[in-house]
Amino acid sequence: MLAISLLGLFSNFAQNGDSWFMMYGSYGAIGIIFLVEALVLLFKTEENKTQKAFLFIEHFFLFIMFIAFYFKFNNWLGAHILMVLGAGIVSAVYLMYGISFLVKYKKTKRVISILIMFFSITLFFNFIAFVFRFQFWSGAKSLCLFATILSLITLLFFRKRNFDSPNSNRFNIILKNTQGKMMMLFVFLSFWVGYSVLVDFGIAPKLYSNNRPPLLNKMLEERFTNKTHSPEEMQKMIDTYSDNYENFIYNRQQAEKEENGEK
Repeated sequence: MLAISLLGLFSNFAQNGDSWFMMYGSYGAIGIIFLVEALVLLFKTEENKTQKAFLFIEHFFLFIMFIAFYFKFNNWLGAHILMVLGAGIVSAVYLMYGISFLVKYKKTKRVISILIMFFSITLFFNFIAFVFRFQFWSGAKSLCLFATILSLITLLFFRKRNFDSPNSNRFNIILKNTQGKMMMLFVFLSFWVGYSVLVDFGIAPKLYSNNRPPLLNKMLEERFTNKTHSPEEMQKMIDTYSDNYENFIYNRQQAEKEENGEK
C-alpha cells in the first residue's frame, strides 16, 4: 500500500487526476489493515501482556491516523480530530517506549539505550510536525525543518560502527530494539515531512490537484482553523463556492459543445 501511495505521488507530478485517490485510498487501506491487526491482537493469549497492550494501542491508533487521510480526501467531518487523536497517542506511546528503554538499559546497554531514546525523540517530533502540517497550524514550517534535521542526524547513526562486535550495525540494532511499526513510521513520516520542507524552500514541486480551484482548497484547509469565521460559516461559504464553481464548469462545457456543434 505504501508503494501504491508513492506511485500516486509520482503520478501526481505528472498531473494525473487519479493520483490523489491512489495516495489517500492506499492510506485508507493501510488503516483498515492496522484495524484488523489490532483486532487479531485481542484474541492472542501467548503474548506478553505489556507488549500486547503496546501493540494493540499502536495498531488501533494508527488505524485512526491513517483513516483520517481518507476522511480528508472525501472532505468528511472529523478528519482533523482523528489525525490529532491517532498521531498524538501513537507518538506519546513511542516516546514513552524510548524513555522506558533508556531507564531500563542505561547501565547495561548505555550507547544503545541513548540511540533508541534519540530515535524515539526524532519519531515524536516527526509526528508533531506532520500533524501541524496536516492541520495547517502556525509553526508547521519550523517544526518540519527541525524534525527533518533530527531525521538526518538519525540517518547518520545508521552508519556501520562497532558496538559489541566488528560486525555490528546501528540500523540493525535500532531495528532489533524498536517495537511494532516504529521503523516503518519513521520512514513514512520523515519522507513526507522532509518533502514539505523541500516544498517550503521551493526545491520540490507542490502537489497538483485539478479537482478544485486553489481558493476552494484554501477554504477547505482553513475550515476549522479560520479565526474570523466559525466552522459552520466556513462550510456554508464552501458549499456556495462549490455550487457556483460547478455551475460555471457545467455552463462552460455546454458552451464548448454548442461551439463544436456549430463547427
